[in-house]
Amino acid sequence: MGYFGFYLFNTRRKEENEKLRAEIAELVEVLDKMSTSCNKTQKELQDQINALKSKQEKDVLMSPEEYAAIQNTIDKLTKEKEQNEKEQHQEYEKLQAQFEALNQKLKEVEKQNNRFRLIYGNYDCVEQKDIKALQVALNLSQNKPCNISDDREDIKHWLNLSRNGFADKLHKTYPMLDKTFLDICYLAALGLSIDEIAQYAGNIKRRSVERYMSLICQEVQYPMSGKKGFESFINHILTI
Repeated sequence: MGYFGFYLFNTRRKEENEKLRAEIAELVEVLDKMSTSCNKTQKELQDQINALKSKQEKDVLMSPEEYAAIQNTIDKLTKEKEQNEKEQHQEYEKLQAQFEALNQKLKEVEKQNNRFRLIYGNYDCVEQKDIKALQVALNLSQNKPCNISDDREDIKHWLNLSRNGFADKLHKTYPMLDKTFLDICYLAALGLSIDEIAQYAGNIKRRSVERYMSLICQEVQYPMSGKKGFESFINHILTI
């Protein structure tokens, strides 16, 4: 692979950075349009309510039946306004959560890009062990054959380089984790799916991987459990 592999890797990371920025910009535009639309709808409903209330107050000759009919319409419009506001708020919060997740991912990508620029700004300083570790990581990302027992040290080295010392932090903070648990964590930190982890962690079943994830959360006494708890645990190690 040689230095071309590093060039290709950095190119992909730049593309990921640009893609995330585009997604964030698009989401911001959607949020702005949603806010404008919601405000417009709420104003239109409130204007209708105000007009009907004004009619009730000014028309002294209005019959009780007509007054009751107008009040019924006001009640319906008020309920519609409240429901619309509730639905818009829920959708806005959902999109806002997506925005925050994308923004956090962008920060992580930029953090890794900055780290690579500091380490490999001059390709002449790239060491052979770094190239070998990158090759193993690329093989895993491309679903190519990999023996985790033979490649474990390269995987750890790559995680330390590209994930801010992830492997060392994990081992130091949680020395009680055995090799199987560590391998699951390493593969997850590389961004592999459960099926890919199952393949590389000894060709085990998907549900076995999910069981390991729950056991890891129990072993480290993480406050969350299951697949989501495990993902949160990995993200926690990545960010400390």
